[in-house]
Amino acid sequence: MTTRDQARAQAVKLIASRVSERDRAGRGDRADAEPFAASVLAELAAIGFRYVPALRPPGRADTPPATPEQARAYADTARRKITHPREQP
Repeated sequence: MTTRDQARAQAVKLIASRVSERDRAGRGDRADAEPFAASVLAELAAIGFRYVPALRPPGRADTPPATPEQARAYADTARRKITHPREQP
């Protein structure tokens, strides 16, 4: 495994553990989304990752951004894959 692969695996492990930890918390104890995301990004920065805003691929300038509902659905799908990887097809 290369250093880049090791770093990626470390980042995925960190994100998965933080999301699992957050999901185990009761609704009243769960962190708000923005501070939670900021803390995850801070932890990733501490291990060497740097936030870079996503850029729209060329030729897709006319595509509207995702709606909040689409973004939530995508996040729910990603969360299920992280927290329950064996249940995926």
